[in-house]
Amino acid sequence: MLGLICRAFRMEYRIKLQDINPTANLKTLSGFECGVNNSLKYFDLYLKYALENNLQSQFAKCISDGINRLDKEGF
Repeated sequence: MLGLICRAFRMEYRIKLQDINPTANLKTLSGFECGVNNSLKYFDLYLKYALENNLQSQFAKCISDGINRLDKEGF
C-alpha cells in the first residue's frame, strides 16, 4: 500500500525514480512501488525527498488520498 501511494506521489509530481535517491537501487525502489518490498526504509526515502523539496503537504495529501481510496475499496 505505501509503495503504491509513493508511486502515485512520484508520478503526479513527475519525479524521476532516481531523483528519490540517486544511490538507491532503482529495481528495489520500483519493487517497493509495485508492492514487492514493503520496507519502511524505502518509504523514508520518499518522505525525505518530499521534505527536502518542500513537497511535504503534497506528499501528505497523496497519503491521505491513498488511504481514503483503499478504505472505499474495502481494504
